[in-house]
Amino acid sequence: NITVVSFGCLVPLTKLKHGPVDTVIGSIATRIKRTPVQILMRWTLQIGTIVVSTTSKGPRMKEYIQIFDFELSKEDIDAITLAGGSRPEKRTFWSNKKLDLLWSSTLRTGLYFMRKFYLKIPGFLPLKN
Repeated sequence: NITVVSFGCLVPLTKLKHGPVDTVIGSIATRIKRTPVQILMRWTLQIGTIVVSTTSKGPRMKEYIQIFDFELSKEDIDAITLAGGSRPEKRTFWSNKKLDLLWSSTLRTGLYFMRKFYLKIPGFLPLKN
């Protein structure tokens, strides 16, 4: 029962331009008279992922909100999924090195915090190794 949240669902159109998804999304957008952004956001929503995006621009916000008044066909969903899967995974926000450093330092901090504070709480029983 875990729902995935997508921060950066527009990366294929913004940071990874001219990839395999562009052609598929472009043809679907033209056919159903929507923008490529709306197609990609709608695809993200229809595969069961929560869409997170930001903007302070009114026209862009209106474009984002309009993803709720149409649906993509199963064939369109499958075509976008297939095109997206044909490209190797690429990190666009964090490098592996930075991510590893973040996780390891977060884990160390969490363990230190737990030992220092939580073990002093009456009734708190730490898990045994």
